Amino acid sequence: MKKTLLLVSLLASTGMFAQTFSDNFDSYTAGNLVAQVSGGNWTTWSNAPGGAEDVAVSNADAMSAPNSLYLSSTAATGGPDDLMKYFNATPLVSGNFNLKMDMKVEAGKAAYFNLQGTNTPGGLYALDVFFKDNGTISMSNASGGEMLNVAYPNGAWFAFEMDINLTLNNWNVKINGTSVGIFYNTENKVASIDIFPVDNDAPISSGFYVDNFEYTVTPYVPAAFDAAITLVNNVGAEIATLANGATATVRNVGNTVITAYTINYTYNGITIPQVITGQNLALLASASHTAPSNILLIAGSNPLVATLVSINGLALDDVALNNSKTLMINPIVPAAGKVVVGEEATGTWCQYCPRGAVYMDQFSTDYSNLFAGIAVHNGDPMVEASYDAGIGALVSGYPSMLVDRGAASDPSSKE
Repeated sequence: MKKTLLLVSLLASTGMFAQTFSDNFDSYTAGNLVAQVSGGNWTTWSNAPGGAEDVAVSNADAMSAPNSLYLSSTAATGGPDDLMKYFNATPLVSGNFNLKMDMKVEAGKAAYFNLQGTNTPGGLYALDVFFKDNGTISMSNASGGEMLNVAYPNGAWFAFEMDINLTLNNWNVKINGTSVGIFYNTENKVASIDIFPVDNDAPISSGFYVDNFEYTVTPYVPAAFDAAITLVNNVGAEIATLANGATATVRNVGNTVITAYTINYTYNGITIPQVITGQNLALLASASHTAPSNILLIAGSNPLVATLVSINGLALDDVALNNSKTLMINPIVPAAGKVVVGEEATGTWCQYCPRGAVYMDQFSTDYSNLFAGIAVHNGDPMVEASYDAGIGALVSGYPSMLVDRGAASDPSSKE
């Protein structure tokens, strides 16, 4: 039986330790609440071992007999099971983090866990991982949207693994030992895991087993002179024929202070250089930069590549392999001749309505000739009575906005 193994692997060249934790739940008695009996290795979202959030050890099914954990819920909000494991005293922002566990999501049901980015539960959802009942895994967060969608064997045991290079922001997902996707995360940090039974697709039914839980934290050993691109994103609406900007995040992953660099953005055979000076990036410090909005998107899936081509005036640093990142862009192709009409219910008497004007201006700028905005005034000198009466019957407050005569809501919700 194994339970936990901590600080086990010495990195001989540096004297730094890799930290490993593992638990196959076989040292517990079936029916025990795992956070209550684990000696502090596990806790719950509310830090209340033994309470309603704690999870009972099960001997009903296991990848390695006799025990595993079983979590289930049919509540729309999930729970009450809500199990937490903290990885470190402070959030991990560099080095390698490897997470493994065997899972079995019951046939036709769902599973879920999230990785927290702070040691305060709910402070930052670094990654939401939904195992859907249709046999796909969706990985997302609020700032980056969906970053990966891959298949998994619903109804059967499988080995799930995430091998995360936090220094370079490379997140590698493996199913049964085979890589199924690599992405970079807009929230590149991990502090804990929250294992929680919830299903975000009707009919609501979450039920899954977890066995052989394990993670390893390997500290980062920097090179002498090394800068890296850790994130690249487009800026603007992903619509073919519209011009976008781009952002790139540069991180100093070496011991030499980084003071200047040039980033080349390449898309559709066109390269746009951006020269950055006046920096003072110490080890593991980062800076983000935005290129001009003159990257004209084309139909189809095409790469946007950000590459460091000069660092502190030199063409190369010690590690050239981390000097670029690629974002695949597959923009929406507008229907020929289609214009989206936005009608804003507004009035000069309305103290909140400047918000509507700001959004209307933003949409006109971002979507150019694909958007037609109409301000429909109420109770002021610019009123057009019949139009105002027609829109007034469709809105419940000011400002409100209708897009192609759909439901009215605040202009801030319409993009």
